[in-house]
Amino acid sequence: QSALGLTAAQETILRLNAYSVPKTVLTPEELAARLPERLPDLLNLAMRNNPRISARLAQMDAASAQIDQARAAYNPSVNLVLSTGGQQTAGSRDNAFQSSALVRLSVPLYSGGAREAGITKRHENFRAVAFDKDAAVLGVRAAVTSAFDRRTQAKDMLAVARRQLSVART
Repeated sequence: QSALGLTAAQETILRLNAYSVPKTVLTPEELAARLPERLPDLLNLAMRNNPRISARLAQMDAASAQIDQARAAYNPSVNLVLSTGGQQTAGSRDNAFQSSALVRLSVPLYSGGAREAGITKRHENFRAVAFDKDAAVLGVRAAVTSAFDRRTQAKDMLAVARRQLSVART
């Protein structure tokens, strides 16, 4: 029973670290060889490879870019419009061609608070995404710690069971 508990704890750690659980049953020793022995190393591995955390980090990057985009509304803009055209009449020497260029400089002066509201909304979105990321980190940390503790307990129980079996055989 302790060997099964050890195997279950190690499979949980593997899943949390984004490894696929093998379809064949591995011995506890084979599973243990795939995992770091120290809790900080396991946590580090889980934080680097967990898809929930990776997704939340990508969402944070996107939210940060949206803040920069909203702040860009305060920047001046320059537009350049070039056009050309012409008219040619068949059998006539009267041909008319024209070209024009338009340069427009826009400087935002007042928007009635719309730009500030957009920036505030994007900051709130960033905080919500950061909260979700922190919750995912805490969840993964708790699950890895729990699996690590179960694995340690199962190893201890297995060692005791093996010693008792050895004593019983002698």
